[in-house]
Amino acid sequence: MRQNVCTKESIIDVAESIIKEQGLESCTIRTLAKEANVAVGTLYNYFPSHKDLLEAVFEQSWGKTIINLRDIVFSKNTTDEKIITFFKIIDQDIKDRNGIGRALFDQPFNINEIESTRYKSFIKIRDFMISLLKESSNNNTLSDEILVMNATWILLGHIGLKHTYDNFSNGFSKEVLKRFF
Repeated sequence: MRQNVCTKESIIDVAESIIKEQGLESCTIRTLAKEANVAVGTLYNYFPSHKDLLEAVFEQSWGKTIINLRDIVFSKNTTDEKIITFFKIIDQDIKDRNGIGRALFDQPFNINEIESTRYKSFIKIRDFMISLLKESSNNNTLSDEILVMNATWILLGHIGLKHTYDNFSNGFSKEVLKRFF
């Protein structure tokens, strides 16, 4: 996979690829330098620490997820199809990140992280879920505050509990469809 990499963005791409294909543990600075065909010192010019590199990969990866979710929300599919695809995208992208979120944030989601990438990503995804909730006639009498609360609980439940139970997503998305749509 050896590539000639010379930009910050391409280094992030290579790191993301290593994490997806080989696992988070394999994405060391030395391995990344070798795969990117750059000197270790070059990596440190862009990323002062391994954590800084992982944060950049995390941010870029969730950015891609957000673009994919936006495309689903604005597609012409039925709301049911959108919800199922929405959860599948989240699940696959979390799986592809191979634990980078847990490595960076070893504590549960904290609502006080307003300036963090993790919080901003969550808010964007939550806003997409609100859009989907608004599509359903079941929710047209609900206030914006209730829609925000429902979307928050749906996403926190899905993302948070998914890692606890095998095959959780399929059952959860069906339950969400039944209760909210």
